[in-house]
Amino acid sequence: MKGSCFMLGAGCLLFSCSLRAQEKAVVHNSQLWTGYFNQVQFSRQWGVWIDLHLRTGEGLAKSIGQSIMRVGLIRYGNSGWRYMAGYAYVNNFVRGGTETLALTEHRLWQQVQQIQEWPKLRFNHALRLEERWRQQQSADGRKSAEHLFTWRVKHTLSFQRALGKKAFAPGSIALVLSNDLFINFGKQVINNYFDQDRFFAGLAWQMDKHSALQTGYMKIFQQLPAGNRFRSTDVLRCYFIHQFDLRKKH
Repeated sequence: MKGSCFMLGAGCLLFSCSLRAQEKAVVHNSQLWTGYFNQVQFSRQWGVWIDLHLRTGEGLAKSIGQSIMRVGLIRYGNSGWRYMAGYAYVNNFVRGGTETLALTEHRLWQQVQQIQEWPKLRFNHALRLEERWRQQQSADGRKSAEHLFTWRVKHTLSFQRALGKKAFAPGSIALVLSNDLFINFGKQVINNYFDQDRFFAGLAWQMDKHSALQTGYMKIFQQLPAGNRFRSTDVLRCYFIHQFDLRKKH
C-alpha cells in the first residue's frame, strides 16, 4: 500500500510538471491567502473538521477574491488512515459591470487520507472528491440563477521535516513542502480537465501542543475554462492550525 501511494504521488507530480512546461497564453497575478483549520477528535474513531479561508483576488491587498467555509466529519482508521466527508460554502467575488458580485458555490466532498509520522518527518497523502454547484454569471454581467455542476478530484502530497533538536515540540520549526493537483471531470467539462496545480514551500512554527502557524510561498498554475489560456499566480500563504484531542485519558 505504501509503495502504491508513493507511485501515485510521483506520477501526479510528473504530470503537473509536464503541464507547467507547455507554452500557452499565460496571465500573471499575485494573491494573499489566509486560512484557519480546526480539528477536534472526541472519540477513538470520530472527530470533526472545519476550515475557513479568505483570499485576495488581485494583489496582496487590493480586493477580496474568494471566501470558503468547509465543515466535515472524520472517521479515524488504523495506521494513520482517515476518512472524511462534508460540505463547503464558497463565495467567488467577480466584477459585474460597475459592482462586485458574489457568486456562490456549494460543494459536497469526500476524502481519504493517510498521515505517517517518524521522529523528524511527517508525510500526508490525500485524495478528495468534490461535487460542485457553481453559480454562473450571465452575458450582461449579472448573477445568473443557473448553477453549473461539475466533479473535481484533488490529490495532495505533503512533507514536513523538523529543523533542530525539538522535533515537532512546542517552539519548534519545520520545513513544509506540498503539492496539490486538481482534475475536473463531468459532462459539463469541455476544455479544462486539468484545473490547477499548487506547489507550496514554507515553514511551520509549532506554537504549543494544540496550535501551529504555517506560512510560505505557493505557486499556482491554472487552466482557464477556454482551454488555451492559463493563469500563473504567486501566493503568500498564511495558515493557523488548531488540533484538539478530547478523548478521556486513562
